[in-house]
Amino acid sequence: MSGLYQAKTRHDIVYHTTRKKRWWYSAAFSFMLSGVLVWGVILLLDPISMPIKSVRLGGQLQHIKAEEVQNAVLKNMQRSFFLVNITTVQQIVAVLPWVAQADVRRVWPDTLQIVIKERIPAARWGAQGVISETGVVFYPEPTSIPAELAQLRGPPGSEQRVLDHYHQFQTALKPLVWKIRELEMNARGNWLIDMAGGLKLVLSDTNSINSLRHFVQASVEMGTNSLEKMRTVDLRYHNGFAVEWR
Repeated sequence: MSGLYQAKTRHDIVYHTTRKKRWWYSAAFSFMLSGVLVWGVILLLDPISMPIKSVRLGGQLQHIKAEEVQNAVLKNMQRSFFLVNITTVQQIVAVLPWVAQADVRRVWPDTLQIVIKERIPAARWGAQGVISETGVVFYPEPTSIPAELAQLRGPPGSEQRVLDHYHQFQTALKPLVWKIRELEMNARGNWLIDMAGGLKLVLSDTNSINSLRHFVQASVEMGTNSLEKMRTVDLRYHNGFAVEWR
């Protein structure tokens, strides 16, 4: 014979068949596993099956209402738990007038947690604004502005300077008990102070703090009765002040 032929034994046939079955089983299992994974991903990303159901607010909130925040993020709440863009929600909340800082997180399985740091109001600014303790001017709803805030005014760009002088003037006036009701820096740099008791003060831009301290010291020595009779006090003089009496 020119060649050799080796017949397959029963053992060879069974082994080949077993290997083929194992391959099909492995392929079928992989296919089923892939299907389950795809179905699971679709389920997790489906806003119907995994919706955002609530917004939880945190922080010491005095001026921000929960409804205001919920209305602001309502569109993003229509997405699934995993598809909500945290950065976008944070940016939306951050532009609300009273918000100084916002931190947004997902809380399993259906909640957005928003921790807010509010702006601390220092005074009113201009016709409709509020200036914060950090010198930021913002424009909230008028009904949310505390009524007891003093009114500050000044040229554009003078916000921080006016705020700093407001605090310095308020400290210097403490012995008189009366608080500042209105403070304005005019275009010439002069300061106009309207006290809660009705007294008006006029100061120059130079050496205004020392002039005010000298006036306060003189007023304390004169007594409350003399102070209540004053209508306007001009403190722009180097060696004293001029009084307009009631």
